[in-house]
Amino acid sequence: MVIILVSQNLFGVFAYLFTIFILGSVDTTTQSMLMATIVTLILGILIFVFTCVRFYKLLREGHYREGSKKGMMRARFEKKSYMSLVIFGGVRAVYLIQFLSKNFYSIPIDFIFVGILCLAIFYTMLFVLPEQLVILYCKYRFESFNFDKDGDLNPMGTKRKDVIY
Repeated sequence: MVIILVSQNLFGVFAYLFTIFILGSVDTTTQSMLMATIVTLILGILIFVFTCVRFYKLLREGHYREGSKKGMMRARFEKKSYMSLVIFGGVRAVYLIQFLSKNFYSIPIDFIFVGILCLAIFYTMLFVLPEQLVILYCKYRFESFNFDKDGDLNPMGTKRKDVIY
């Protein structure tokens, strides 16, 4: 649980606050700062709720079982490199930042870049949070999600001594 709190605060909340700080350091009005904060927070809440509903639906349908389509896709992601997609996305982000900096003269290009990057990190952390919470629940509920003293996963079907069934 501590790891989830640290990761969400360090990469999620800090990145969001840094984005708001960057927006506030430029010539902006109180009204525009309030509107930007409300819009980004509402978008974050929508991302979190959508991800929770999607994750719950996938869990209920059994998409995370061993041998399922999701399991095969995870194995494929681990084997194959997607560096070309990362480069393509990075080039698109650079062109977006250049467009914004040319059309909005009052905001320096480095502020735009850091603000977009931090906001993307914040939304990514919100996207990952439901899966982190489900894994945390499973670690407390099922012994087979934990490791023994040798570093191996406990076998399925073992009973926890600290949980009353």
